[in-house]
Amino acid sequence: MKKILVVDDDVVMIKLFQVQMKRAGFQGFYFQESEQALGQADQIGPDLAVLDYNMPGMNGAELLQALREKLANPKLPVIFVTGEIDTSILAQIEGINNARLLAKPFSPRRVITLIEECLA
Repeated sequence: MKKILVVDDDVVMIKLFQVQMKRAGFQGFYFQESEQALGQADQIGPDLAVLDYNMPGMNGAELLQALREKLANPKLPVIFVTGEIDTSILAQIEGINNARLLAKPFSPRRVITLIEECLA
């Protein structure tokens, strides 16, 4: 079973991911704070990270860099979730290896499709 690390400061988004990933047969690990996720990442050993781009403290890109370093996995695939699409965010995400973007609002099915594509 593939392990998915999800970090989003919005509890509603966490619930949405929980429901969709359970239905799709993924094992999800859910956090509302970057630091908590980073602290548990080595125990989880995620196959993929789904990270909110705009969070308090570390943003999604900073968290991804820290996760990849901690896990010694520079190719850990990631899906960044954001409702704020601007050219600076797009440019940063385009420069990250194995990164995809999921813009809010999105359909729950789109989440699973994108996860499956990233894990293929």
